[in-house]
Amino acid sequence: MLLLDVMLPRMSGLEVLRKIRGGLHPALPVILVTARGESIDTVDGLNSGADDY
Repeated sequence: MLLLDVMLPRMSGLEVLRKIRGGLHPALPVILVTARGESIDTVDGLNSGADDY
């Protein structure tokens, strides 16, 4: 299981998640954590492949 911050300094957590889902470890459970609380942020995270947000 990976807890992944959405707001990283060089690459967004969503970009990291897409790389993970794209081939490195597609079955790894990923939970995104962030200070962002808008509905669109949750939708973006789940659409990017997160298991939870």
